[in-house]
Amino acid sequence: LKMKKILLFFALFLVCVSLVNADIGVSFDKTNYNLGDTVKSTVSGCTANDVATLIVSSPNSFEGNTILWIDQITYASTNNLFSFKLGNSFTNNVKYNVKIGCSGSTKDSSFCVGNCLSGGTNPPAPPGGSPGGSNNNNRRSTDNSAPPLLTGQTDLNDGNADGSNDNTGQENADEKFTEEREANYLIWIIFFVVLLIVIGVAIFFIVKYWNKGKKDGNDKLGDYIKQSLKRGDSKEIIKKNLINAGWPERTVDDAIKKV
Repeated sequence: LKMKKILLFFALFLVCVSLVNADIGVSFDKTNYNLGDTVKSTVSGCTANDVATLIVSSPNSFEGNTILWIDQITYASTNNLFSFKLGNSFTNNVKYNVKIGCSGSTKDSSFCVGNCLSGGTNPPAPPGGSPGGSNNNNRRSTDNSAPPLLTGQTDLNDGNADGSNDNTGQENADEKFTEEREANYLIWIIFFVVLLIVIGVAIFFIVKYWNKGKKDGNDKLGDYIKQSLKRGDSKEIIKKNLINAGWPERTVDDAIKKV
């Protein structure tokens, strides 16, 4: 019963936290921007001293979202502003996506550079270098190279509020590569086992039939020597005849000794 009360308390706590975090918001100082302008984005609804992360990306029909700018701040009521310059990585007449995350929640928004078509498809922005970052002393250090997006409270990859770390495409690719490599190892092992079996069988039959032929030849040699001795031929004459017939001298000597 005590455990049930504890679980109920945590459930109510999570519900309250989610309700509080549902008010997260983001606003811009302009509706439309031009290249070279500085975008100022104000974040609201985060918890004090929490890490707030802002990501700017451009939709790309071939490669998915292309991240153009990312920064983090330690949120406070007096430190809630992200600012960045629209440099060479941005393009005119494009609507850019914005995702803000803090306190376990995320919020999606967008801003326009130039004139954006309503209901149409905007051309993707080409990938480029860093468009410039913020100079606020409270900002986390960033190299604009899309570092891991998970903090202790925020999961910006899939918008989950539980901070769970889902598998990324790279992890899936690594798992697939590992499976293929293990399959290749298994194929090579089977190949070498089969090869060894074939070689072993070949050696067995070669030795078997070679010994059989050798035995048959020795039997014929022994029979010839016995018959020659019965006819009264001397061992020297038998040896001479066999050597003249092509038998090795050592083989003849061994055969005569065995008779």
